[in-house]
Amino acid sequence: MRRNPIAYSRLFPLIAASVVCAVCATPVAVRTLSAELVRTQRVYAVSLHAYFGSVEKFAEAQVKVAEIRIDEITAEINRDFAQRANSALAGAATPAERQKIIYQLICAVGNNVNTDQPLKHKIEESVASLKQKDAELEAAYQAILSFGKAG
Repeated sequence: MRRNPIAYSRLFPLIAASVVCAVCATPVAVRTLSAELVRTQRVYAVSLHAYFGSVEKFAEAQVKVAEIRIDEITAEINRDFAQRANSALAGAATPAERQKIIYQLICAVGNNVNTDQPLKHKIEESVASLKQKDAELEAAYQAILSFGKAG
């Protein structure tokens, strides 16, 4: 089947007009899309900041809970030491034996309390590390936003 060159010549202006209209609309569409992208990035930055704040508050609450629980367990162990010492004191015949039992109690309680401090410190360090990483991520996102504004 043979094609009619006249039909193609009529089609060419129509195609050219479509391309010109599409090219004219493209900068407007790009500007609109770009503005929407910037707005979305700003909203995301606010949401990201709120999210990090919530995570940090949750972590701080968990530190308090952990410290309370550690203190409760320590108190239970210390009470057990005291009960054993009290039983031993009842059977002690001399002041020297009593003094030895009391000294052992003091050492056991002291060691028990000192054992808790590294654990509490480790928990606090973990929360501090979380906060630092959150701040780094937030700063990196702000840098991305700044680069987007400059670029």
